[in-house]
Amino acid sequence: MGNNVRNISDRNEISMTKAHLDKAKLTESVCLDANFEGSTFTFGDLKGAVMVGANLHYANLVAANLTGAILMDANLNDAVLEGAKLENAILTRAKLKSANLKGVSLVNATLDGADLDKADFSGADLRGASLIGAYSHKTDFSGAQTKNLMTFS
Repeated sequence: MGNNVRNISDRNEISMTKAHLDKAKLTESVCLDANFEGSTFTFGDLKGAVMVGANLHYANLVAANLTGAILMDANLNDAVLEGAKLENAILTRAKLKSANLKGVSLVNATLDGADLDKADFSGADLRGASLIGAYSHKTDFSGAQTKNLMTFS
């Protein structure tokens, strides 16, 4: 599939496990409860995508643009998001257990109630992000920018 996928719009319950969607343009797509387990989106453009309840377990989102994306209740456990842009993204109650978020930009993102157990945020930009009620046992925030980070339990 790769570069040929340009837009998926208003699709509910999509199942594309282990799909190769590198550099795909999925801007403002609606993919509710979609199953993208093990899929690759490296350098993909998912700006403003609505992926509520999506399964992105083991997904590769290296350097993907998820600015303003809505990933509420999404499963991103064990996903690789290194270098991705998630500015102003909504990840309320998202599962990010053991996810690789090294160098990710989460400026003004909302991760309220998210499961961040064992996630790696080293070098991430979390300025202005909200992690209210997030579970962060053994989470690595070394070298992360945390100015104006909101974290109340």
